[in-house]
Amino acid sequence: MSGIGRLDHACQTGRHSHTERGLDLYETPEPAVVALLRVETLPLRIWEPAAGRGAIARILRAHGHTVIASDVDDHGFPLDFASDFLTTTLPPKGCGAIVTNPPYQFAEQFVAHALELCPRVIMLLRLAFLESERRSYSIATLRPSL
Repeated sequence: MSGIGRLDHACQTGRHSHTERGLDLYETPEPAVVALLRVETLPLRIWEPAAGRGAIARILRAHGHTVIASDVDDHGFPLDFASDFLTTTLPPKGCGAIVTNPPYQFAEQFVAHALELCPRVIMLLRLAFLESERRSYSIATLRPSL
């Protein structure tokens, strides 16, 4: 894949069939995580439940955070545990935030479930995620049960 093709893939600018997308592993570019750290004060202990190859976890750890990394599949990055986030009933002990780039095809479910598990949730998603009236309404009305 050429440089432009890799950039398009990472930015999710094109449409891919579910077969091509597989588990929707699109690595988060380092500048996105660094920008987040510039504008948000994150707790020390963070859960990354769609860790993939560790793009987010590595940067957060390099900035002094303890990151609990999990994923439904093994992508070669050392995980603290393997699990399907959407079936997880409790967050890791002491987790102060969930920070992730969820699989886009399950993004709405990830947002809703994360808000049930943790008081602070940061989803690194395309802005287009909020364009659906139904989705923006449902996210705005979700309330954590904590």
